Amino acid sequence: MTNSRLTPALLCGAFFLLLFTHQTTRAEELVVKLPPASLAQWYKPQNKRQVWLHTMFSLRRSMQALEEYVERGEPQRLAKWADDFATAYERLGEMVPEWRDELELEWSGRMRQAAVQGDMEGVRHALGKVRTSCRSCHNEYRTVTSILYRGPDFGAITIANGANEGLSHKELMAAMSRAVNQVKIFHEDQQPQRASEAGKELQRLLTLAADSCAQCHQESESRARIFSAASDRYQSDLLDGIAAQDGKQVDGNLGKIGAFICARCHTIHRPLAEFRAMLTKRAQR
Repeated sequence: MTNSRLTPALLCGAFFLLLFTHQTTRAEELVVKLPPASLAQWYKPQNKRQVWLHTMFSLRRSMQALEEYVERGEPQRLAKWADDFATAYERLGEMVPEWRDELELEWSGRMRQAAVQGDMEGVRHALGKVRTSCRSCHNEYRTVTSILYRGPDFGAITIANGANEGLSHKELMAAMSRAVNQVKIFHEDQQPQRASEAGKELQRLLTLAADSCAQCHQESESRARIFSAASDRYQSDLLDGIAAQDGKQVDGNLGKIGAFICARCHTIHRPLAEFRAMLTKRAQR
């Protein structure tokens, strides 16, 4: 993975790390506001259609259409989009009653009226007032809501590990970490048989991890970004290096497995998953 592809995910991880870093001079506290519990019903898994997201998309599209036609001086096209916006905007208060008082319903109504009258300046002014309420809510809740309802939940994943046995995702990660270190320990201590057994166990666990991706990623392309032909080669070369007692080959392929399999997945998913778990625990108090 190139640096350019890693950068957004690394920045995300760094962002959350900074949130919880204590300064040497004094402890800093971050106050995180959780969205109302009623919002959960409009996101997966409670809602298959992701109604809240689609309502947001509709609002954004309507606002852009109004801006476009005001700028282009085409008042005859405003009424339709003002009506679409007002309908979706009013629905927000019905979906999450706790936020109804935060909505600028009066200005939404004025915008609809101005659009019907072809009053472009009136539409522009009302749109600015409504946008303020959107921005205020987004500033307080959008990031936290995205993490809570769109972030990965590895606690819900169970990995098949034999006919009558299953592993939690946490158990699978711990087992892989143990296998990696066993390879290193037994190889350094010149115990090739044990190192080989640990390498084969790591290979088996990585296969389980790859299969578990399908529980969230339905398309094979997502799995192949991390568990590719190259990653299979690293595992095979690791076993060959253990058999040949080639320290350079063993260390090199352990490094590749760590960097191109483990770290890639961790960089993308781990910061969000851990922060989501913290928020969920806090919300359930």
